[in-house]
Amino acid sequence: MNKKILWCMAKTFPRSENNFCQLVSNLSNYRDCLVVGEMQKDYYESLGIFSNVYNLSENFSLGKNFEKEKIKLPEFLSDNIYKYVEYDRHLNKQNIDTINKTIAHHYVFIQKLLKKHNYSFFYGEIAHLHTKLIQEIGARYGMKIVWPQDSQFGNRFFIISGNEHALSDSIKDHYLNVDANAPTEEEINFAKKYINENRCNEDPIKDDYNKDHFHLNDKKVIFSKYKLIYNRIKYKSKGNNDLYAPSLFKIFKDKILNSKFLKFLSNNRLSSLFSNVNKNDKYALFFLHYEPDLSTLVWAPYFKNQIELIKKISFSLPYGMHLYVKEHPLMKDKRKFNYLQEIHKIPQVKLINSVIDSKKLIRHSDFIVTITGTVGWEAIILQKPVIVFGNVFYESYPGIIKFENWTFISKYIKQARDFKIIKDAELIKFITAILRTTYIGDWYKFAVIAVEDEKNTKAVIDAFRAFISRSN
Repeated sequence: MNKKILWCMAKTFPRSENNFCQLVSNLSNYRDCLVVGEMQKDYYESLGIFSNVYNLSENFSLGKNFEKEKIKLPEFLSDNIYKYVEYDRHLNKQNIDTINKTIAHHYVFIQKLLKKHNYSFFYGEIAHLHTKLIQEIGARYGMKIVWPQDSQFGNRFFIISGNEHALSDSIKDHYLNVDANAPTEEEINFAKKYINENRCNEDPIKDDYNKDHFHLNDKKVIFSKYKLIYNRIKYKSKGNNDLYAPSLFKIFKDKILNSKFLKFLSNNRLSSLFSNVNKNDKYALFFLHYEPDLSTLVWAPYFKNQIELIKKISFSLPYGMHLYVKEHPLMKDKRKFNYLQEIHKIPQVKLINSVIDSKKLIRHSDFIVTITGTVGWEAIILQKPVIVFGNVFYESYPGIIKFENWTFISKYIKQARDFKIIKDAELIKFITAILRTTYIGDWYKFAVIAVEDEKNTKAVIDAFRAFISRSN
């Protein structure tokens, strides 16, 4: 393929260098890479697979004006620019002066880069200001995004091309056309097997949270932390050429806070906030999201304040009903005591430990409330009503109650309580729609846990090729 592709690597390194190099090398003869720091630039240049590697942070320092004249942003950006800042988990904590300087710098850099090279595709996830700017500016040059995401089906994954609504819109279109293009016998059998397995099995549908690579004592994770400290010293903390680099102070602070002794003390303190599950309780169920994460910053930027959301939901529940709030497994030891304590104090709320079985909680709940969580999909499989606040792949399913306005929150809760079970025939149609939106290949295995499987690697590469061909 001779299409020009810009690979935007945000601030991370590939978990599997071999998988990544094979993917990049097999998709295009002309490939550039955009990174956010000098350390990344050196690394990606060393791979020898890119035509050019550009550093977004070059000639830029958070403490200095990079240009004397004021940059005038185009109207399509200036009207919504601060909304885009919310996509960036690092920049949204800065002061307004730093934000304005960063926006101006990013705009000038990206505009020049895209205008010069006329890329056909941009690979990356919309999780930072600069990737959102690339998407918006690139659309003016006819550039399309390639954004892979794993699905709830282990051997299939999504490739998103568009904004945060693109995936749910695509599934909705396929779902509305299922009657005109009936499910095949293979699709029906897949859907039935998937439904039956996940209703009978007590494990979560996608048990990402117990994988070995997520454990803090994992050797790879420990090694990468020491390597990060070494590289920060080598490349000078907060240098002019590394905009998103954590300072050495922050790295050591995080290391101290994550020490086993402090975690032990924290766990003892936190245990007093968690309630036991009472089988006689009538309750709605809310699962706290991992933070910061795409699930709130991108898919639901107006609902990222989970405490306020929980307050409003609990105050809208009928008398005698509780709101069970379950902690996220990956936030264990990470969320501050004061944060959970504030939730604990909210009337009618019971805080539930992350180790409690999620499926049992769903089965015995009256309904589920989620921002964008996959718990909503589990609830659909278990035939439970779901109120959804953000953009999520399953939002067009008939059993979903999509939040639109706080004025109608009592109405949404009544709808959930009056919910009538939807027949599996409808769920089979929806699973078919999802299947038709996905590509064969296990992206989670390929990119997240980085298993070097020749057959799966070929499937993923073929999927990207098919996507690019269809997008021409």
